[in-house]
Amino acid sequence: MRVLLVINNYFKEENAFKARQIVKVLQKYGKKQVKMRSYKHLRKGVSTDVEALILSGSPAHPWKEEHMTKFSDEINLVLEYDNPILGICFGHQLIGKAFGAQARILDSSIHRFESVEVIQPDDIFSTWKKGTTLPLCESHKDEITLPPDFIHLARSTSCENEAMQHPTRPIYSTQAHLERSTETYTAGFQVIKNFLHLFS
Repeated sequence: MRVLLVINNYFKEENAFKARQIVKVLQKYGKKQVKMRSYKHLRKGVSTDVEALILSGSPAHPWKEEHMTKFSDEINLVLEYDNPILGICFGHQLIGKAFGAQARILDSSIHRFESVEVIQPDDIFSTWKKGTTLPLCESHKDEITLPPDFIHLARSTSCENEAMQHPTRPIYSTQAHLERSTETYTAGFQVIKNFLHLFS
């Protein structure tokens, strides 16, 4: 059976429940088997039954070299993996760093539902028209630039690169925590569903 694999990027096991939120959403909308694995156990790559990767958030900072060296196996996996990838929050930042983005600290931390403007209404944002603003859950204090040749999908007033897409490979990422959407603010769930529909 083909499976979806969530990469848990949290340092401590007691914080793994945050990555499990992604697992629960994927199980609800993907109707597939979902597994989770720590970033610490990727040296041998992933098995051939993995249909897609979803990279979780993390307390790591993309501008700290001592943090990013912990994720060298995951970065190599992102560079080599041919199937779809969705990066969420730190997962978005890790993908950016893997492909040459720069990282910086924001002037202030963002912990709220942010209004995110759709720039490119394709693939994971195909539900909406260009210029639509979506309430998406944010929890971060770093941001990345757009890597060379990547497609800029969304922006906000607090973070220019809210979402992006690789130009030739099925790699997508959002700064927002899509899995933390609610019954009131459902747009993040829809982005996940759109990602799943790309290969279902």
